Amino acid sequence: MQHVTYELNEEGRDFVVGDIHGCLEQFKYEMVIIDFDYNKDRMFSVGDLTDRGPNSFECLQRIENPWFHAVRGNHEDMMIKGFIDKDWEQKRLFIMNGGDWYKHVDEVQLLKYVAKAAGLPLAITVKTKIGKVGICHAEPPTDDWSVVDDLSKANMANMIWGRDHIEYGGPITKGVVRTYHGHTPIKNPKVVGNAHFIDTGAFVKERDQDTPYRLTIVEIK
Repeated sequence: MQHVTYELNEEGRDFVVGDIHGCLEQFKYEMVIIDFDYNKDRMFSVGDLTDRGPNSFECLQRIENPWFHAVRGNHEDMMIKGFIDKDWEQKRLFIMNGGDWYKHVDEVQLLKYVAKAAGLPLAITVKTKIGKVGICHAEPPTDDWSVVDDLSKANMANMIWGRDHIEYGGPITKGVVRTYHGHTPIKNPKVVGNAHFIDTGAFVKERDQDTPYRLTIVEIK
């Protein structure tokens, strides 16, 4: 699936969460802080739900919740290619990058959720009161959000793996008021053009409680 559009949320609020990376307790804590309404609010994820943190499988299972909507991150991409496409090099990379948690999960259940992850879109557009907002994992595909519907124009590698935009700067992305991305761990959210980068290293906090890193959730408003 390439691209999914969500209509305006007339009843509740919309949020975006950075890379969770298996940090379920941090996620639960932040949900309490924002007083998330599971019946009215929506949570959009920039991907990378698993690996590196202590509760990867439980975080992957969030994709079944009707209020949770994620794009495919590079960690999901490696997992999908490794287990569904049987790409052994991708599986090796997945394990090297924190994916060894899979060994402790029932194989049937694991493959069930890997298959569900394979259905995650590369991009999400959310219609909001401030206008259209774009979400993909790493960085915008080009300077025009409308190309996410066209694989011949959208750079899939940039959307899942790219870091040029955050490291070297990038243009305003046309067709949306802003975009949200993760992928590159930073201590504080960063805005480049109209691209908002919100991977603030949740897994780093899990490893060292004295670090300033944490999981970021922002409200779209």
